[in-house]
Amino acid sequence: MDKIAISSAKGGVGKTTTTYLLAKKFTYDGYKVGIFDADIYGPNIFNMFKVDINDVKKSDGSNIFEPVVVENIQISSVELVLRNNEPAIWRGPMLSKVLIGLYNKVNWTDVDVLLFDMPPGTGDAYITVFNDLKVEKSILVCGDDSLSIEDTKKTVLFLNKYKISILGVIENMSENFSFGEDIINSKSLSANLNDIPVIGTVPRLTKKEIYNNCLNSNKIYAYLPNFN
Repeated sequence: MDKIAISSAKGGVGKTTTTYLLAKKFTYDGYKVGIFDADIYGPNIFNMFKVDINDVKKSDGSNIFEPVVVENIQISSVELVLRNNEPAIWRGPMLSKVLIGLYNKVNWTDVDVLLFDMPPGTGDAYITVFNDLKVEKSILVCGDDSLSIEDTKKTVLFLNKYKISILGVIENMSENFSFGEDIINSKSLSANLNDIPVIGTVPRLTKKEIYNNCLNSNKIYAYLPNFN
């Protein structure tokens, strides 16, 4: 199983959206895909897949529980163990314990690629995922703005410290071109992250456009990396 973290210290750059799109792309390319939602305090992956958490079967506390399967994608989230709409009010050590428990207790079935939807920051969740869960690869998500780029540099420093292989950066919400047009890569990303390849550039899309373009067309996959 190939484990890849979708990372950025910056919040709001679209890590969950990128994870969703990559999962769809990997599935389209013939891989068996899983998603581990590592954002304990703000899990959104079920929402992206239009999963009603009221219909999700909760873990009964046993040693193993089943992931939610949507469109052949296996998904694990803290929402499998929390009561509906209950916030996760945990300090660092407990957060790490929950992450490890969620990962170890999921009955992943023949997964080729497991994507980790990471939270913002470079704190406890990142240390747990890369140190304890032995994730050795990451894809960065960045916007074409100074705040996003500076926070991405911090992410790079963190990943380098833990000797994580950075597969590349995906620019999300690009305003340099529109959906259906040829990619225009950001000069800022290339200039500031010159040792990391830009492997995908996704134009700014509404949530409705994301769903429509994924469900009704494969054209959006042209903006994502090809790992075949």
